[in-house]
Amino acid sequence: MRPFTHDIVLTEFDRRRLQGMLQVLRERSGIDAWNLDALELELGRARVVPPERVPPTVVTMNSRARLRDLESGAVIAVSLVFPAGRASSESSVPVLSPLGLALLGCREGDVMEWRTEQGLRRLCIDAVIYQPEADGKFHV
Repeated sequence: MRPFTHDIVLTEFDRRRLQGMLQVLRERSGIDAWNLDALELELGRARVVPPERVPPTVVTMNSRARLRDLESGAVIAVSLVFPAGRASSESSVPVLSPLGLALLGCREGDVMEWRTEQGLRRLCIDAVIYQPEADGKFHV
């Protein structure tokens, strides 16, 4: 997914919730194991911090970020959500999707790159528009 292994940052709260979600999803049949394995790798390599200490420029769960496509210049705003939150909005990106896995724990200025059926996709995180922790919401 990522062509590089820059550090990612997770809050203790997000890591616990994501680990719990992984455990539940692994017990179900029909779940794409590749996405679960990819998330487990991300959780294992992340630098984990208390929610109060996560920098406001990091994409945490339920954050909203402005992304710029480096090929077309198109700009979109997306929210990183748990799979159940997907239906809440067209701009919601589930954490188990390729884009969601790429966004998790990244910072403003990071470039994400991955292959799709249409070719190489490269997006830059221009800004974290909203982060629950920066808003004092440490358990969202």
